[in-house]
Amino acid sequence: MENNALNTTQNIPKSSRNFVKLSSYLYECCLEYLNRRKCSEKTKLLYTSELESIFKQDVLTQQLYNKVYSKGNWYKSVLKLITKTCEHFDIPSYQYKIIKPLKKTRHNPQVWSENDIIKMISNIEQYSLLVACAYYIGAGLRFSSAIFLNWDDFLWEDWLLDKTKTGKCNIHAKGDKDKVLIVDPILMNRLYIIAENKNKLFQGIPYKNSAENKYLFIKTIDLEELAIKYRKQNFENVLDSKKEEINVKERVRIEMIRKKHYLVDYKLRKLSNHFNGKHIKFHSIRSSRATNLLKKGFKLMTIKEQLMHESIATTEIYLNLENRDIEDEFNNKL
Repeated sequence: MENNALNTTQNIPKSSRNFVKLSSYLYECCLEYLNRRKCSEKTKLLYTSELESIFKQDVLTQQLYNKVYSKGNWYKSVLKLITKTCEHFDIPSYQYKIIKPLKKTRHNPQVWSENDIIKMISNIEQYSLLVACAYYIGAGLRFSSAIFLNWDDFLWEDWLLDKTKTGKCNIHAKGDKDKVLIVDPILMNRLYIIAENKNKLFQGIPYKNSAENKYLFIKTIDLEELAIKYRKQNFENVLDSKKEEINVKERVRIEMIRKKHYLVDYKLRKLSNHFNGKHIKFHSIRSSRATNLLKKGFKLMTIKEQLMHESIATTEIYLNLENRDIEDEFNNKL
């Protein structure tokens, strides 16, 4: 393929060289550089998907760089891949002044009180149970974990021995991590009553041996339709040797999360009138649970485990204690 990135500096004013030229040649080099690295298929899928989005533009400007960078760690790595590819293949665009993300002050996470969460749950209509699950499981769930909850994930047999106690739930989280998390009895009782009212108890266990859809918030048929779509796309990729095969299962999961998150985010935005015009972010449910548990006296290490974090430093990012909370603690304990 012709190197379209070559000799591009001639017609570009020096004042405008604060970008990376995006070309088909650079895109192919990025894919080649990515293939040389020992990455999982899931990682390659994430990288390729974002690269496709970035390379729809002609240049990687400072504005575009900041927009992609702000999305999170995966996207930062994609940007680094582009600049590393330029360096590795000695592409002239690397000689430009490579842009870097503007330093931003880290803002405290959005945190809601226990009463605010209860108010949220009572006002969000069909997504009330989803918010409750995100708040009352562990130290708060990410959207991607909450939306795929299944009735069989809950360990009903142990909880039925004493319904006043906490329950347990198997959670699949970010990074392919699986863990059994604690479930507040408020949620366990609510779920049990729902199953009981729907006459979905078998030997006292909700949805046990049921042939019906067992997901709480998605439909199996929707997953199957997406799978058919991506299997067809996969077949076309196989026929076209220039395209890579896709991980159908992972693509279906990502697409379902994207669709559902859009709908839930829309509903949360409509609640702003109840919360002084503030836009409620779904992830704030997780940071709220973690912060509220800390205020109640839970140990930081316990919260870390229930958030499924590997580092205590990550857990600290989720917590938001105001000065008056710290003052109250000292006044009560000294």
